[in-house]
Amino acid sequence: MTNFSNTVVCAHELPLLCCYSRFLLKAWRGLREEEVSKASGIDGCIFVHANGFIGGNKTREGALQMAIKSIEAGPQPDDGKP
Repeated sequence: MTNFSNTVVCAHELPLLCCYSRFLLKAWRGLREEEVSKASGIDGCIFVHANGFIGGNKTREGALQMAIKSIEAGPQPDDGKP
């Protein structure tokens, strides 16, 4: 099992709501390790959940890059769906 502590977790739009304001990019969802790194152009990626609400990277810098790219891309079609 991979040991990591750098995760990107989507935040709720407003407290107590169950919808997120941004998700990780749809093209990355459901991918693991080299597949995510290749698709994102970011080294050290570990995974992106199929729904895009969480992802991991081996480094803090990589996790920040994942978050920044996703925010800059804006909302994705079918956010939160695999």
